[in-house]
Amino acid sequence: GSVIYSGGLPTPANYMATLSPEKLGVPEASGISGWFSMLLLTCIGAAIYPHAIQRIFSAKNESTIKTSLVGMAWMPFITPGVIFLVGIIGINAFPKLDVMEADQLVGMM
Repeated sequence: GSVIYSGGLPTPANYMATLSPEKLGVPEASGISGWFSMLLLTCIGAAIYPHAIQRIFSAKNESTIKTSLVGMAWMPFITPGVIFLVGIIGINAFPKLDVMEADQLVGMM
């Protein structure tokens, strides 16, 4: 619904390009190192993810393990992707939020 009300994804992108171009730029070295450290922690965390371990021990055979892990492998990309889209749309729908208000964006949408 919010995508339709905001004019689709091009509208928030144009809004950011006009009023907040710094949000579209390449992050500085500290921002890039922060992203890489988060990626590393996510990869390590996925290896010891409790649900994955539980699925491995509770599976009846190898086919069941493969089926359950294939779906679970995509979730770390899908979930943040949805939140990313909410953030992009929220920049257009609720401009000039401070940090504390931006943390409540999902509920506001």
